Amino acid sequence: LSLSTIPASSQQISQGTGVIIDERGLVITNAHVVNHKTNRGTIVYKLSFAEQFGGETVLARLLSVDEQSDLALLKIISGEKYAPIVFAKENDLMIGEKVIAIGSPLGNSHSLTSGILSGVNRDINVSVARGQEIKFKGLIQTDAAINFGNSGGPLLNSLGELIGINNATAQSADGIGYAIPIDQV
Repeated sequence: LSLSTIPASSQQISQGTGVIIDERGLVITNAHVVNHKTNRGTIVYKLSFAEQFGGETVLARLLSVDEQSDLALLKIISGEKYAPIVFAKENDLMIGEKVIAIGSPLGNSHSLTSGILSGVNRDINVSVARGQEIKFKGLIQTDAAINFGNSGGPLLNSLGELIGINNATAQSADGIGYAIPIDQV
């Protein structure tokens, strides 16, 4: 799902990606994508399905945020049932296996990139507002292209199963991206 944050003024204030994890319309994304600290209570999230999945646009509200893990849970506002993503078995990762990242890099919705799983259990420091840093532990490292807008999107194995949620890149290097592993999600 391509995800946009829209406050009461109807002007987009953030953009990223999300993944349906439950048939009731529960969507996981990154905490930094939902921009939940501004306009609390007035934000609606617009989610757009890819054309091959009907191209529907739906609205969602924020249920929960965990800034330490950089995860947020949204609920689509409708009574519809949705096909959730299939989760891979926890700890079933192999260095060198093919992985696929899906997202909306730089506003190019529903883009797919591929690469390999480069490492597991990586700890990184990420700069946030006002020079503060957050340390993320136990991340998956990949060389699949992850850019601004891929945040919150799925990292899949070659079977199309969810192995992680894309959340960061190494700004000082090319081709180093990170995802939150499924066992943390």
